[in-house]
Amino acid sequence: MSTQVLSCQLLTLADHIVPGPKQINPQAEKANQITKDLCQKYSISLPHIDEYNTMTAYVYPHTSVDRLVTINLWLDLLFFIDDLYDRSITHQYSNETEKFQNILANTLRIICDGYEPETDHLFYPVAHELNRRFNEIEIALPGWIELFRAGTIKHLKAYKYGIDDILENNGVISVEKYMKLREADSGMESMISMIEVALDTLRKRNGKSGRRFR
Repeated sequence: MSTQVLSCQLLTLADHIVPGPKQINPQAEKANQITKDLCQKYSISLPHIDEYNTMTAYVYPHTSVDRLVTINLWLDLLFFIDDLYDRSITHQYSNETEKFQNILANTLRIICDGYEPETDHLFYPVAHELNRRFNEIEIALPGWIELFRAGTIKHLKAYKYGIDDILENNGVISVEKYMKLREADSGMESMISMIEVALDTLRKRNGKSGRRFR
């Protein structure tokens, strides 16, 4: 039996119906503007940045402006890398895979460890901004930083995957391989890791300070 498709309309987060009042951060507009200014400052602003930042307002409806800005800036950097350096796009590092991987590795080391690379790159100043912001968050949960690092590495590596990586030996696309690729490519682990940041659950509540990003 065939079914005729009469129309097709893309759904957005605003189209979802959930019990209770709308769950959107009341500081969304303020956080969006601050984030946009920072992205302009660091030259990583994208045409659809409003949509990207609105998404986080739904995902983290109860966090503060500062934390929402930090999360936005982090995800906007990932969106910038995804949109301009995707495997389907010809860019300045298309034939310099190892060099680009080193740039991504340095960027993550700056964010997590306060690393000072000997060379300059567009990603590095915003990475230092993120390191400064993350340093203001006391990290007390064992292993959180390494989970954050591992999830980010998994996501950043996905940019180089090609069609051959999701094919079976007979040339047919493997649903299982595709789903694993999308899990990494979509950056969901990074999104999930920010829940503790948004809810401020990374600090110990007994008065002792948590471990900070170096």
